[in-house]
Amino acid sequence: MEYSSNDTATDNLGNTYSLIVDNGRILSATPLNILEVSDIPVITVDSETGFGAILKPILGSITQTSITGQDSQLSDAQKIIRDRIGIQTTIDCPT
Repeated sequence: MEYSSNDTATDNLGNTYSLIVDNGRILSATPLNILEVSDIPVITVDSETGFGAILKPILGSITQTSITGQDSQLSDAQKIIRDRIGIQTTIDCPT
């Protein structure tokens, strides 16, 4: 049995995740809401067809300076976080 794009994921802290599924395999699970966590979340996939997924969260601290650089300097994860929390890059021009 395989996972489908209709499957959902949540964790024990109340976060919901967006799943990217390709050919029945979960490629990534991205939190839809970004919350500060003090414990490693246990992520559970709700699926009618798939089973046995082991999802390991990658945790780290997020600072404004780590996600406000030029797009070419940012990782995909940093771009997603920047876009979700509404940080925009600004340029200071002296007059």
